[in-house]
Amino acid sequence: MTVDRIWLILGKKLSGEASPGELEELEKMLRHHPNLHYPIQNITDLWRLKKPINRAEALASLQKHLLRLGEAEAPAASAAEAAFPRNAESHIIKKRSRSFIGVAAFGALALLLSYAVYYFGKAETLKKNEIATRAGAHSKIILPDGSTVWLNAGSRLIYNKNFDAAIREVELIGEAYFDVKKDTTRPFIIHAQKMNIRVLGTAFNVKSYPGDKNSETSLIRGLIEVTIDDRPNEKIILHPAEKLVVMNDGQTKNEADGKIAGIPSPVVISKINYAPADSAVIETSWIDNRLIFRNKIFSELVVELERKYGMAFRFKDESAKQLMFDVNFKNETIHQVLQALQLANPFNYSIEKETIVISK
Repeated sequence: MTVDRIWLILGKKLSGEASPGELEELEKMLRHHPNLHYPIQNITDLWRLKKPINRAEALASLQKHLLRLGEAEAPAASAAEAAFPRNAESHIIKKRSRSFIGVAAFGALALLLSYAVYYFGKAETLKKNEIATRAGAHSKIILPDGSTVWLNAGSRLIYNKNFDAAIREVELIGEAYFDVKKDTTRPFIIHAQKMNIRVLGTAFNVKSYPGDKNSETSLIRGLIEVTIDDRPNEKIILHPAEKLVVMNDGQTKNEADGKIAGIPSPVVISKINYAPADSAVIETSWIDNRLIFRNKIFSELVVELERKYGMAFRFKDESAKQLMFDVNFKNETIHQVLQALQLANPFNYSIEKETIVISK
């Protein structure tokens, strides 16, 4: 089971025992399961508290959850029992002198699997609110603390029902604009595909769609602190009018053996972009139902069109993908948009069922 494998490798990673191949495997699996970033971040934060792990308590907690859920009700239980048989405690004690790191790995995995069963088990699952928008739609959300979130097309916002507690946390899949109500006693944290953003009170945009090459956050006012999943020891502070872009695929090829190895994701900090005509902020223009593209190639531009209009695009030839556009739309139909694009840079298009086919 993929989720079991993720918890297993994460435990080895935190205890320093994961191989480069396992770390690469973990990164790939998490790209296919973005919903796991939220619990994994919580586990990682707990691990970094540097508090000593009580193996007996961790094992007792794990066994308690397994007994509650039962073998038939909890898929994670079989993996947990395989990883920790009934004599696991005595087995590890016998090997204590041989491998202290092994004991640390056990403690990490016991904690992780206990949390995993708690998180995924039916009897222990935290109740969550999830708000989703379909392609071509936006939604405005008022969170329990009074913060406002505008959710872009094809996006999801997830938060616990006890959100209005000591720490305000949400998980974002897609794009959203946040106007966070200031509260110095309760930080507001957003978990996205590659980033974790911590704020007290500010306004900013986060764009992190699965499958996109980059994730980004653009700050309008206030300050935000950003950490990147594969650069956990770095804290990046953004100031107003700054934008952070992180590549979602942090990989490179080893010239010696030709294998792909994970590397920290490249990060770029720049200024947000403004439309020449009226100085509108391009990164947040979608809130006003606008599409503003500056020096954007066609293959990237159609991704935004697909989300806004709920239509699929297909290119017949590579040359059409490279056409460059500098355009500005508001409230136009998809046909009006295509006709305006044709005037800016000639191409042909046809509609086959619900797919728009582009050719040169």
